[in-house]
Amino acid sequence: MSSSSESTIEALQRAFRDPTTPFYIPEGEVGPASPDELPRTTSNSSNQTRSVSHIASSITGTEIDSGKEAAKEYAINNGYDPESFYEHKIIHVNNVQYARYIECSRLQWVTRLYQGVGGPTASNDFLATRGIALILKSLSIDYKRPITYPDTVLIAHRLAPVDPPSTTRFKHEAMIYSYSQHAIAATGESVLVWYDYDKSQKTQPSDAIRAALEDKMKQQQLHQQRNIHN
Repeated sequence: MSSSSESTIEALQRAFRDPTTPFYIPEGEVGPASPDELPRTTSNSSNQTRSVSHIASSITGTEIDSGKEAAKEYAINNGYDPESFYEHKIIHVNNVQYARYIECSRLQWVTRLYQGVGGPTASNDFLATRGIALILKSLSIDYKRPITYPDTVLIAHRLAPVDPPSTTRFKHEAMIYSYSQHAIAATGESVLVWYDYDKSQKTQPSDAIRAALEDKMKQQQLHQQRNIHN
């Protein structure tokens, strides 16, 4: 693993532990199953998670491995950004968790975008919601097939143009690919808005960020064109 990936993961872990960030998860709590449910505490949650995760990893075999390669090949050929690739082993799934998987992939993608432009300082500012960052305007999910244990999924994102064109927002298309089924289990569409957290208002990204996005879009279109010709 590269030092860039390691620093990104460390930054995410710090954000999850930091009570001042919106990504904070208190120790001993598990997330809600719906937006209206309060977090609930369980003393055995850590041990149960470790136990089930161990079982899941021991069941994973050739079918999952071949599904992983198929997922990555499909994603790259269809313009999904490898910087957004997020792998998750399935233990229990409800509809809310699809949104969480997409959020994890998107958070990883944006963090690496900022780190690539401005280094760890820029990515840490994003995670701490300082200065100009992104805020989610909307998210829609198209559920295509159920995901069941044991399985592993790959979540990936690609850029998409908004209509009408805008300098303050852009669209993200997501896919959730099931390794065991060798198929897409769900797709998602998010609209993200550039937001100045210091001024609490919509804004435009820096020239460096805009250039990085344009470069990603060109690379994405190149992969899609190659896939069409092949």
